Amino acid sequence: MSAFESPPASSFFNPHFLGLHGLKGSHGLLMIMSLLLFSCKSDETAGGSSNAPPPSKETKSLKGTRVEVAIIEKNDSGLSLRVPGEVEGAKDVELAASLGGYIESVLVKEGDHVKKGALLARVDGQTHSTRLSRAQVEVTAAKRELKRAESLKGTIPQTEIDGLADRVASTKASLRELQVNVERSTIKAPFAGVIVRRDAEVGEVAAPGSPLFRLVQLNPVHISVSLSDRDLAVAQKGMRAQIKLEARSEVLTGKVIRLSKAARLKTRSFEAIVEAENPQETLLPGMIAQVTLSSHGDKDAAEQDERLFISQDWLVTQPDGVGVFLVVDGKASWRDLELGGVLRRQVEVRSGLVKGDRLIIVGHRRLADGDLVLAQREGHCCTEGRVDFTQEKQ
Repeated sequence: MSAFESPPASSFFNPHFLGLHGLKGSHGLLMIMSLLLFSCKSDETAGGSSNAPPPSKETKSLKGTRVEVAIIEKNDSGLSLRVPGEVEGAKDVELAASLGGYIESVLVKEGDHVKKGALLARVDGQTHSTRLSRAQVEVTAAKRELKRAESLKGTIPQTEIDGLADRVASTKASLRELQVNVERSTIKAPFAGVIVRRDAEVGEVAAPGSPLFRLVQLNPVHISVSLSDRDLAVAQKGMRAQIKLEARSEVLTGKVIRLSKAARLKTRSFEAIVEAENPQETLLPGMIAQVTLSSHGDKDAAEQDERLFISQDWLVTQPDGVGVFLVVDGKASWRDLELGGVLRRQVEVRSGLVKGDRLIIVGHRRLADGDLVLAQREGHCCTEGRVDFTQEKQ
């Protein structure tokens, strides 16, 4: 037998060949069986590697970084901003008797709706009316004396005639003053509204200028909201607004009628006034409402509706600029962006994204241009800078 020739299988059963000639009986038989089992397992292991099925093509294709994608669509929601606001009357005044005095009559009570010009109370009207009557008599007497003096012109000094003319002018001025006092002794409603407070009772003596009534116009109402300097990027005069109270289900509509031109010194915030119709008087002064400012549907803000806002978290900063990664043919593709104003956590995209672009929003920070990507989830962008994953893919 050659040195490189394998021994016949029968040799494995020869105790002398295996070097087991020293073993007898059952001990030798057990050793032979153990060697045979070891030889069979080795053959199975060697043969198994060659018979294993090759990896499928589907397994090979699942390579790349797992990401989430937002499909860019038309920004139908427009620009919107939700902020809390405090309800105020469109007009809210404290009414008082400027001269004070005895309260002669009170014609309204709290909760009454009054029309413009309605009489609310009289304060010391009789005293002012009496003074007015005396002033009218003085004017009449002064005019009569001046007329007699003028008829005697040439026989009396001119200085006397001039003095009587001055007296007539003085009494007329006093008469006008008392006419104003009589008018101000009556308190009237300067506009239509609701009496929300009455601090006047017949028989009391009111101090000059002390408030006696509070009159508030409840339809329409104003809602005052505070905006940061970043919020001013979305707030515009004439913008549509939705007003909702936490305790009520109905939603009222209004619009922005005024924006402050300077921030409040203490809060550094800007005030916006929203006006809303309130026919049922659902909104009352002092209530806190949630106000959603939106440019969608406004003719004056049609241009703004086309602006696209995305989350700042989706941006990637590189040495040569700021941009995003898109999915193109299963790979990450870098896209430079031109950015505009910032609205809270959103930023305006002026150019660089078009409808249909597949924007990578999760997993984008560990990508490089040309990397393979695997989209785990896709949604539609954007509603207030967020992605909607509830829609079905078209």
